[in-house]
Amino acid sequence: MNSELTGIVRPNTLLTRISYAFRRYWWLALIIVGITTLAAATLGSRVSSNVAIYEADALVVARTLEIRAEELPRAAAAVFRAGAVARSVASEMGNEIDPDDLIPDQLDLEPVESTIAMRVVGKDSDPQVAADLANLGGAALVRELNRVGPGFGVFSLHTEAVAPSSASNDPPPLSAIGFVAGLIMAVGLIGLIVSVQRPVLDPRQAASIAGKPLLGDIVLDSSDNVGSLANIPGLAPVANSLGIEPGKVRYLVSTQLSTPKLSLFGCALARFIASGERNVILVDPTSPKARCGSAAEQKFILRRPDLDPDSSRLPPTIVVGRYSASSRRDSTVAIDPTIGTVALVIGAGASVRQISAASAALGDRIDGVIYVHRETVSDYFRSRAVPTRA
Repeated sequence: MNSELTGIVRPNTLLTRISYAFRRYWWLALIIVGITTLAAATLGSRVSSNVAIYEADALVVARTLEIRAEELPRAAAAVFRAGAVARSVASEMGNEIDPDDLIPDQLDLEPVESTIAMRVVGKDSDPQVAADLANLGGAALVRELNRVGPGFGVFSLHTEAVAPSSASNDPPPLSAIGFVAGLIMAVGLIGLIVSVQRPVLDPRQAASIAGKPLLGDIVLDSSDNVGSLANIPGLAPVANSLGIEPGKVRYLVSTQLSTPKLSLFGCALARFIASGERNVILVDPTSPKARCGSAAEQKFILRRPDLDPDSSRLPPTIVVGRYSASSRRDSTVAIDPTIGTVALVIGAGASVRQISAASAALGDRIDGVIYVHRETVSDYFRSRAVPTRA
């Protein structure tokens, strides 16, 4: 049987499978990202509870330099650590600081690379004290450098330090790091899951695995709303391909597709056939009668599976059921090959193993495959043509 496809073919690539898997396993990604973000935020709060340290720096420059520029950092460091700078700063601070503990814990010297300038860095839990240490240290260093004598150079305090507004030991944005790490973990885990499951997202591939012709493919939206059944993409070609005849039974047996979706598909198919002024019986043991609306709204009969195979006066009959590999029976309905054939309804994401198992169990009773896409954002905005009558 040949049929017209909807044209919605999603290649079964790793990226496509991961995209599908995130729609299916979004809750798993949410849990992983939530846990890692919360853990990182908790760690960040503990780190930030430590005493904040502020740093301020004063800039000392050589107005004239009589030694080679590359020798300046080592010579200045020797003068800075000789002891005179520390004693001068401690004295200016009111002897509140032990000169022996001042350098490098609270006062340090950092050369500015490729220049004849140096930074005198003050450190303290009080931002203003950090700035005072840097300024006093810079002034003391200038005095000591200028005392070295001829052949060295002349130095000055170019820029004074100001009290910093933020601590130098602020913790990194651990929450953001935790979020990114969780997202990477979620992508990896879900990617592993779909690589093992091997979901089939291409209708032609699904038909090939089942070894049966493709009767068509449809798109069911994300809701279970009966009112959304009027404009299902692909419904008309599928109805025409099924070739439902009076007195014959068409079994719609699903693998992977959920019971509510299968019921909606059976209901939509029965409504479509009834719209062509034809009676049709829909047998749905999986769904309550209310799913397809009241009898006044439809031109078909909905009833439980009590068919009379010998009655030639019966209108076409659609029987829906699910195949379960874990069940002792092939499906939720008894299939009589003398009065009808099976269309295997494959939901998007069915694995190769599921399709192969259903095909092997149902065997020659299957005469075709119907593939059901999951609605994506692009499908939602896709223009949907109103199906023509069968």
